[in-house]
Amino acid sequence: MPDFFLIFFTLFVVVLSIIYLGFFMSRNKMPDTHPLITREQSNVSKIRSSSSESLIYRNRIVNLSDKLASSFDPAVTTLSDLVSRSFDLNSLNFKLSETDKKLSDPKTSSDILTDSKNLYSSLINIKNISKFSSQITIAILLEPSYEWFISYLTSIHYGFIFIPLQHSESETEIFLTLDHSKVNTIITNHSWAKKLSKYSSPLNIIITGESDTPLAKHKSHSITTFNDLVSPKNTPNLNHLSPQKISPNQIAYVLYERDYNNNLVGNVISHSNSLSIASSYHSILPKNSQISSKDTFFLAESLADPSAINLLNLAILFGSSISVSQSDDSEITINQMYLYSPSIIYLPPLLLRDLASLMRSNIYRMPTVEVKLFEMGYSFVSHCILNRSFIPGFSFWDFAYFLHYRRTIGNNAKIIYTTGNDQPTTISFLRTLFGCQIFSTGGPSSVAGALCCNIYGDYQQEKYPGIGPPLPCCEIKLVEHNDNSIKLSPNETPNPRGLIYVRGNNVSNSLWDPSTPDSPTLPSPNLSSDGWLNLNSYGQFLPNRTLQLLSRSFINNVPTSTIQQLCLNSKYVADAHVYLNPSSSKNLSIVVHPRSQALYDSCKSSKMPYMLKNVAKNKFAISLVHDDLWRIFVKNKINFFLLDSEKSPPNNTDSNQSSFELILTPERFKRSNEWINSCGLPK
Repeated sequence: MPDFFLIFFTLFVVVLSIIYLGFFMSRNKMPDTHPLITREQSNVSKIRSSSSESLIYRNRIVNLSDKLASSFDPAVTTLSDLVSRSFDLNSLNFKLSETDKKLSDPKTSSDILTDSKNLYSSLINIKNISKFSSQITIAILLEPSYEWFISYLTSIHYGFIFIPLQHSESETEIFLTLDHSKVNTIITNHSWAKKLSKYSSPLNIIITGESDTPLAKHKSHSITTFNDLVSPKNTPNLNHLSPQKISPNQIAYVLYERDYNNNLVGNVISHSNSLSIASSYHSILPKNSQISSKDTFFLAESLADPSAINLLNLAILFGSSISVSQSDDSEITINQMYLYSPSIIYLPPLLLRDLASLMRSNIYRMPTVEVKLFEMGYSFVSHCILNRSFIPGFSFWDFAYFLHYRRTIGNNAKIIYTTGNDQPTTISFLRTLFGCQIFSTGGPSSVAGALCCNIYGDYQQEKYPGIGPPLPCCEIKLVEHNDNSIKLSPNETPNPRGLIYVRGNNVSNSLWDPSTPDSPTLPSPNLSSDGWLNLNSYGQFLPNRTLQLLSRSFINNVPTSTIQQLCLNSKYVADAHVYLNPSSSKNLSIVVHPRSQALYDSCKSSKMPYMLKNVAKNKFAISLVHDDLWRIFVKNKINFFLLDSEKSPPNNTDSNQSSFELILTPERFKRSNEWINSCGLPK
């Protein structure tokens, strides 16, 4: 008698195998992006101006004879038009959470429009509010919040000048910025309002949120609350209010930063500058992955970040849902992403690496058998991505493991944006884990934080760790740089290197100088007569014609950013920061936040004690990390440490022969802690 169960089970396995193999074989011949597009991602000019300059690079979707991208729609020429278009869609909303576990009712498009009109009406009635070029000018010093969003939206819609300040900045730096900007109206929280009460010049301080201890009246400063300004009780009939006609060249916002000489400068960003960036981000996405009003954006940590502002504009463009996080802790951020279920996510590099470290830690806490099964699945998905150029999605491993990890961040993620090119291994790991596109972008404030961006379907960041080709709104060239410590040539092969020069619609052509209120700008001293802006930063073009940003600090002609990138290849390193330390006998210092589980396992196998909180003094743990980094540097031909062997000398951490100073810290890197400044960069 036939065994019907065995027959049924066999047929089931055969049918399932046919379906699966049919899917895999068909996807195997359908990469996410054609290999020719990812192989050479930029068009280049046929000739160069001189031997000291590289060829000119443009995004491959923009021919050398075409105009650079400016707007996605000829009818939209300013950010104000962008906001009006978004209100017409009637889909823009802002999601709020009462806690990490509960959503409150979102602010709808009509709520946002009403609050914006109320805020505008209240601000224009402040008698002594600062004006430059007849534009009301306000600063904001606030964590990510609805108040931040509505203040920005009101400013760009009604033609105010908006000055975003980093809420994690030091009190001294904020006071210096206020001195330089001459702005007298600032929106902030209770904590900062108390600090600002010591500021010498009169201010209009607008306080958000509630406090158990109301701020006392000040004899120099005028104090009001944000809630009062947006309250309908305090504003007249607003039906007649509409934005004035705004010029594309009108100032939208001012981005402050320290230049390469450590001088405080304010980069003036016009409406056309900012709009060209949002349009470029939109144009590089394929049609089947376009952003829509159904998408939810999640922006983490700081909205004063130029990249966060650019993505905020992108969300406004499509009338999408917007959610934000005030936390720089990846555990809290994961809870919030699970709550909001975002499809477009922005994570700064620190938070991205922290997220990857947390995920790895959770994976390797599983039982050994499950870890081995996970590694098999990870290997399969990695093979599909790296060798077949497609993210598989549907597979046994996806249902068994990866779906679980996607659910931890809401199960809807299709694009994650980050900045910089120093974390290619992190990007590769998270792309495999979450099954979504991860784009690196970035740039200095003089180009509104957007110079390049990875293209859809480029999965070779570990091989070519760049931030992608130039955005369609600009073109880039490299110029020779030669001084006593750094020698960079655009004639080097295969990677031309040099000072980065950029020309295009995203380029700020002036700096903020409010000494003359009627004309509060000065031409940028780094802008040439033919429109090329010297960014005073270094870069190199990789063989796939993408740009890799290099740090300003070099040792023996090797950028410290390259060394930092290699540090992240160590199994013991969750995050690292590298800097030159002239005061030390060892010129190079490497600060590492370790992967605790990996160090614990190695210490345990050697029968040595280990606790994360004491890792800074654990000589055995320091030697493990030091030796592993040593081997990685030698393998990558970085021998300027006088490394003549793949094995470092014994007890190297106690020896003056050690080639670099290694510091282990139990604390994760966060803005404005001991190692990181408010911009998220090493101090």
